[in-house]
Amino acid sequence: MKKNIFFSCKADATIICLLVTCLLYLSCSLFEEKSVIGKPTSITIRPSSVSIVKGGTNQFEAVVHGTELPENQRVTWSVSGGIVGTFISQTGLLTIAQNETADEVVVTATSVIDNNIKGTAIVKIIDPGGPEPIVTNVVVNPNVLNISQGESYQLTATVLGINNPSQSVSWSISGAGVGTSISFTGLLKIGESETAETLIVTATSTANQSISGNCIINISEVNNPEAIVTDVIVSPNRVNVPNGETCQFNALVLGINNPSQSVIWSVSGGNSETNINVVGFLTVSEHETAQYLTISAVSVANQTIYGTAIVSIPAAGDVWEVTNLNTWNIAINGIRNSGNGKTHLITLNGDIFIPPRPLGENLFGNVTGLTVVIDGNGSLTLSQNGVLIQIGLAQTVIIRNITLKGLLNNNNSLVRVEGGSVFRLENNALITDNTSTGSTGGVHVRGGTFVMHDSIIKNCISSTTGGGGAVFISSGSFIMQGNSKLRENNTTSNTSNGGGAVFVANTGVFTMEGGSIEYNTSQNGGGGVLINGGFFYLINGSISFNTSQWQNGGGVHIQNNGTFNMYGGLISGNFAYSGHGGGVYANRGIFNKTGGTITGSDVDFPHENYSANSGHAAFMLGYPINLWRNATAGENDKTSDFGFWLCEP
Repeated sequence: MKKNIFFSCKADATIICLLVTCLLYLSCSLFEEKSVIGKPTSITIRPSSVSIVKGGTNQFEAVVHGTELPENQRVTWSVSGGIVGTFISQTGLLTIAQNETADEVVVTATSVIDNNIKGTAIVKIIDPGGPEPIVTNVVVNPNVLNISQGESYQLTATVLGINNPSQSVSWSISGAGVGTSISFTGLLKIGESETAETLIVTATSTANQSISGNCIINISEVNNPEAIVTDVIVSPNRVNVPNGETCQFNALVLGINNPSQSVIWSVSGGNSETNINVVGFLTVSEHETAQYLTISAVSVANQTIYGTAIVSIPAAGDVWEVTNLNTWNIAINGIRNSGNGKTHLITLNGDIFIPPRPLGENLFGNVTGLTVVIDGNGSLTLSQNGVLIQIGLAQTVIIRNITLKGLLNNNNSLVRVEGGSVFRLENNALITDNTSTGSTGGVHVRGGTFVMHDSIIKNCISSTTGGGGAVFISSGSFIMQGNSKLRENNTTSNTSNGGGAVFVANTGVFTMEGGSIEYNTSQNGGGGVLINGGFFYLINGSISFNTSQWQNGGGVHIQNNGTFNMYGGLISGNFAYSGHGGGVYANRGIFNKTGGTITGSDVDFPHENYSANSGHAAFMLGYPINLWRNATAGENDKTSDFGFWLCEP
């Protein structure tokens, strides 16, 4: 049933085109602050071994690896092997009972997030009636350390002596300025503005405070090269925002040597009530009469360089209530004949089987500049071979809380996003159960923009020569945000192009700002993502537990001059069963890591990346020789650093 009422809806359309040429030894960063999202991979307890006299205490610290999120670093403490009077608090303070009968006990720290992730420490118990321990020396390792401003280093101390003296020490530092410190476990942090050239770190035996050891710290000044701004990209680049509605804009400052991300926002073309604040939040006045606005973001570092976005203010369209195929057809035909540049709402309640439109025909015909929001509590299921939704001609379609279903033996992707159009999945929308013999099973981006926020694509399959079980980007862009998931998608043919979840081709751009790519499988390369000449920017999120069955790159595979820039996030638990590069594999492609974590063979199952051959964490073919890394590459391990490629035996 059609209701001719005024409808105002914010439609967020994002078009990002990042054409960045990256060299192997050029380090850049999108943000001044990076974050790592991931689950714990292992736990280290400090100290790992210690001797404590009966009736004594010792403070332990747990270091959780694989994540920097505070909520994921929580542990529970326990102690085993002793009597009831021996206990440990939940802050890690161990107390040995006066009448303890055991010779040693085991302290355990268990991850709150994953009970299978644990760390242990051995505690030897000393009888006060036995021979008195005698401390003879304290050795700090290393005894000389060269370090730069802003860096950190874990120091260790060994207490030498007779009768097994306690290994407990107290740490101190002399000559330090503001921002430089050392923790009670010996973790040294040098302030970014530290002016001293030399510091002395001292570890003093707690059993005999007259005996200590030192480490000489030589500090070098960081000479940061001048940052150069090359461009500012505003997203969304084109968007429809009705009167009285709002829209959040973001700016990405590109350049060399990590330029500042600060920008100055402005809006032009509207009345005085339409405004944008200092963080890029636009409010369109209810009384705005302009049809278009221009958003500008000017780089603070270089105010001659700026980016812009165009805002269209659409006329109010119609609201359509859809419960069956008949009312669906009425809504579609009504919108196709409603005129250009309007915003419509389809409220869908019910599960409807939809026949496809003729191949190549847009769902909403040749109407340009429209925005259609499909919301409600229902599903649209393809009833026969073909495409369920195709859009183009500057059309924007937003799917909210709706399920789109395909067919087991379809010959097409479920959704096609043509040039100039925007397709958004929001608010727990789901694309599922489509097997394509011709291309991806999920969304095929062909020049438009696909934005996925807090939604899921699962059980989509590319079964023949296509690629990307969930998403194939031949040109245009795919942006993954929030808590979105690409899960349990596949390329099932050994002749497919690969990419269990995502295939990025030609000039396509995939930007992952959040979410997870997990449990996807490719018979060929790239269990999670395959980049074939396109661009992949990993800013945040996780790529985990994906599998390349017969080729390389369990997590990410790069080839044919493709580019993978890793600024943050986590790549873990991926498998290349028959090839190289459990986490990342590059063959005639560019791999540039400036942040984030790629786990290696030094992490416990199932969180380690694994490959049948070299490069559990990463492998690069022929530059001019093969390079690989088996060990975990942490947040501060950069591909531009000397020694990143360890080439372990």
